[in-house]
Amino acid sequence: MDTAFVIGNGESRNIFPIKNLKEQGVVYGCNAIYRDHPTLCDHIVAVNPPMYDELKQWHDSNKGSTKIHGVEDISEWDY
Repeated sequence: MDTAFVIGNGESRNIFPIKNLKEQGVVYGCNAIYRDHPTLCDHIVAVNPPMYDELKQWHDSNKGSTKIHGVEDISEWDY
C-alpha cells in the first residue's frame, strides 16, 4: 500500500472523520488513540514509559493486530 496516515494527539482529530481512514492506507497513531479508536491503527507509537506500559497492557489483553512501538524501537537521530 502506498498511503500512510499519521494521527497525532491534537484536538483537530475530533473534527476529521478518522474512522474513515481504515482500509485506505496504513494508519499510524500515537499514545492513547486506542482508547477512542481501538481498531483504527495498524501501528501505535508511545515513547513515554507510563503511556507505553498502558498501551502494552491493552495490546497484550486484546491480542489485536495493531503493532505497538516504544522508545527502544526508534533509532537515534542526529539533529
